[in-house]
Amino acid sequence: MKGLRIPVSILLSLVFILSAFAGALAQTSTDAYPACSDGIVSGVVTDVTTDEATGVTTVTIRYTAADGTIAYCTVTLNGTYGQPIVQLLADYFGESFGDIDLGALEEALASLENLNTCVVLVPGADPGPEDDTYAWNDCSDPTAIHVTVQSSNGDGTYVVIMPDGTTKTVAIAGDAAATIDAALAALAVNWDVLGGNLGQIGDQIAMYHDMGIGFGVLVKLYSLSQASGIPIEELVASFQNGGLGVLMKSYKHLMLMGVGHVRKAYKEMTNPDDPAAPTTPGKGKGKDKDNPKKPAPKPKQCKGNSKAPGCP
Repeated sequence: MKGLRIPVSILLSLVFILSAFAGALAQTSTDAYPACSDGIVSGVVTDVTTDEATGVTTVTIRYTAADGTIAYCTVTLNGTYGQPIVQLLADYFGESFGDIDLGALEEALASLENLNTCVVLVPGADPGPEDDTYAWNDCSDPTAIHVTVQSSNGDGTYVVIMPDGTTKTVAIAGDAAATIDAALAALAVNWDVLGGNLGQIGDQIAMYHDMGIGFGVLVKLYSLSQASGIPIEELVASFQNGGLGVLMKSYKHLMLMGVGHVRKAYKEMTNPDDPAAPTTPGKGKGKDKDNPKKPAPKPKQCKGNSKAPGCP
C-alpha cells in the first residue's frame, strides 16, 4: 500500500493556519487589558489582583464602550508605601477619605464565583433563533451554558454575557437574585482615573510631605478633616496661607496631635481587645529585662537617716 502523498502547498497552508490559531490563543491568554483612559470610568469590577512584591493592585473593570460593545480596562492602586509613617497614616485615615475597600470587592467577586451562573436555551415556537429565549439555571442541566452577569434591569431580569460576547436578558429570582444584586452593587465603580491610576490617600500624604509639610502637621490636618468634614485640600491651603496657629486656635479640640497619637489610635482600632498593648518594644507593662526599672528614689526624710519610719 502506497503512502498518502500530500502536496507541499497544502502542508504549508496547514502549518500557517495552525500557527495563526496558536498565536491567537497565546495572545488571548497572556495579553493584559489596556489601562483605563483618563477621566471618569463607570463600570463593574471583574477582577482584583495584587502583586505581593510591590503591593500594587490591578483592578479590571468591565464597561460599555461608546459604540455599545462590552470592553475591559485596568486601573492600578498603590497600597504599599516605602515610607513607614506614610503607610501608617494611609492605613489609619484611608477608609475615612474614600480609599478603595479591596476586601469588599474581593468578597463580592467571590460571591459571584460561588454562584452557579448558567442559562439554558428555551426554543421558540417557530423554527429559527429569532424566537429562542434563555432561562436561568443552576448549571445542573447538561445543556446549561456558563454566563457572566453584566447588570440588572431592575425588574427581575438581568443582562448576561454569553461565551461568544453577545448579551441576553434572563429572569432571575430568589436567593440567586439577592446574591447578584448585592454583588453588583458592591462592584459598581465610578472612578476618576489619571494615567491608568487611581490615587489613594497615601499618595496624597506622600505628595504633601514632599511639598515640605511635616508629618506632625499632616496628622493634625487630616484628623481635623476627618472630624469636621472640611476638605483636606482647604485645610492644606489654609495652613500654607496662614500657618497652623489659626487652625489650632479654632479646632485644636478636633485634632490628633502627632504621629504617636495615630499609632496608638490605629492599634486600638485594629486590636480593640488589647488597647493597652505596647506600641514599641520595651514599653509595655511588666518586667523588661532589656529595660529594667530604676529603683524608686528614697523619701527626703530617709536621706542620711535610714532609721526614720518608712525608710529602707
